[in-house]
Amino acid sequence: MRRTIYLVAGEHSGDTRGVELMQALRKVWPECEFLGLGGAKMREFSGGKVVDWVDEAAVVGLWEVLKRYGWFKERFEATKREIIECDPDAVIFIDYPGFNLRMAKALHAVGIRAKLIDYVSPQVWAWNKGRVIAMAEYLDLMLCLFPFEVDLFESAGLKTVCMGHPMVDQLSAARIEGGREEGLIGLFPGSREREVARLFPEMLEAVERAHERYPDWKFEAAAASSSLMGMMTSLREEAGVSEGVLSITDGGSHALMQRVTAGVVASGTATLEATFYGMPYC
Repeated sequence: MRRTIYLVAGEHSGDTRGVELMQALRKVWPECEFLGLGGAKMREFSGGKVVDWVDEAAVVGLWEVLKRYGWFKERFEATKREIIECDPDAVIFIDYPGFNLRMAKALHAVGIRAKLIDYVSPQVWAWNKGRVIAMAEYLDLMLCLFPFEVDLFESAGLKTVCMGHPMVDQLSAARIEGGREEGLIGLFPGSREREVARLFPEMLEAVERAHERYPDWKFEAAAASSSLMGMMTSLREEAGVSEGVLSITDGGSHALMQRVTAGVVASGTATLEATFYGMPYC
């Protein structure tokens, strides 16, 4: 039996979770067709049927959302129309709650046939427990990462399954031999272009000040993609920081977290990764 699943991920981390899920579903349903919005990994696995939009969609903070309100509104309506027209068996919303929870509510309101599934539950237990009751009205299933989240959502009547955190297996597999290099500081400015544009110049200023005081220190930054590496290299040149003081690599953040004495980390998934590897960070 052929199944069609529409997925929506709006960040690089969601793209990773999404392709993992697609790979697992394809093993169960070899004929499963995947459509939707995601990143490069999901696009490649789907044969181009999932649109890579994460560089456009990934925004940080309310102000950036407000500045691009018209674009998001237009994309929201276009996506809703596409989902209704393709009539999938299920729609899987991967993290990205600002967009995805609104989409789930809108699709429920029009009485769509598809099962509405949220993967990587929003941290409503931290910022708004009241939303759990509302979510239970328009979602059919919650797939969460942490065991304690199950009781929270099921108490509101939302069927919930704990998937476990896939990061544990990935990070375990990425362990390297050797200890930490004294005097090596790691920089992890994030995986979104706007995030890097805002944070990396601040990190570069900190590197300049620290290098003046501690000239023996070395700095290394891990870029989340080749395009971000180019952007970070240009920012480094503009700041007048030499490659001898700060080197930039394309990827390799997990290895770097295990080599450095300490790190400077953008808020988000990288803080969980740093904690797993025992890297002191700010």
